[in-house]
Amino acid sequence: MTGLSRCLYCTRRTSPADGLAHAFPECIGKNDSTLPEGAVCGPCNGYLGSKLESQLVRYPQIALSIQMAGLPGKSGVPRKELGGIESGKAHGEEWSFRMGIPRPSIADGPDGTSQLVVEVPPGKGFSFLRFRRAIHKIALESLALQEGLEYVRSPEFAAARTYIKNPKPADLSWGFAEAPSGGPRPMHAVYFESGLREIVGVNILGTLFVVDLRNSGDLGALAVQQSVNFYGPEVREVPVLRLFAEGKRVTE
Repeated sequence: MTGLSRCLYCTRRTSPADGLAHAFPECIGKNDSTLPEGAVCGPCNGYLGSKLESQLVRYPQIALSIQMAGLPGKSGVPRKELGGIESGKAHGEEWSFRMGIPRPSIADGPDGTSQLVVEVPPGKGFSFLRFRRAIHKIALESLALQEGLEYVRSPEFAAARTYIKNPKPADLSWGFAEAPSGGPRPMHAVYFESGLREIVGVNILGTLFVVDLRNSGDLGALAVQQSVNFYGPEVREVPVLRLFAEGKRVTE
């Protein structure tokens, strides 16, 4: 890029001096998914990183995946604690980690088996509203990488750009769907042929988050058809990750 451009979010003039913005945040893992120089101004990039992207690693599924894999943060070293989950340790062929969570519950089945249920809540300081916006930010910027900046600067995505950077009212909430992805790649985006490709799925460490960048209302029906979790605007309670293990109760 030469000369001046305009910020994708606030539209102020930018230059290569504003640096690079990552579509996939480096807090999740090092990557080269950068937008062109000056695509996002320095102040907007700083705000989105500190206020939105910081919420991603506090989400239970993402925090657990990061700590289980021992993935490094932006500093280049694994984090000792993230979302109440300490980094894992290898013991031969076994692996363990500690979680600052409530005592697990045990349910006995009629066949003599027992099920251990562990609930992993979001990390301290987690904001569900900002997490939603962070997912939409990754989806929008991934679409920019695929189709070009001018594509996501079109009027069709004006509401999404405003929602990500400066929602009005402040507690505005757009829905998203969530499902296990099972994909081998730790981070990538999936584009669904629907209208102007407004529905985008973002795979983050084995969980697929799907958003509607035009907020058309179609995503809820799609989630029902696919039998996946959907968190509409009315859902304010933060999802809790539940881990299950089955076995035989031993008595002496």
